[in-house]
Amino acid sequence: MFALLICQDERMWTIMVWLYQLQQEYGPGVMNAAFVLAAIPTLFVFLIAQRQIIRGIVVPTEK
Repeated sequence: MFALLICQDERMWTIMVWLYQLQQEYGPGVMNAAFVLAAIPTLFVFLIAQRQIIRGIVVPTEK
């Protein structure tokens, strides 16, 4: 909601602002599909960098 208040230009909105606007117009089925689509890039990055992420969490605790 904060990004919507700060940035009035639609070209500069983040995906979460678009999802908030979508929520105002459509029902829960469309929202669930939009949330899944919005989560795919994050999941993709995690799957690619999973080894480095886990190593960054585990290695500092071993020392």
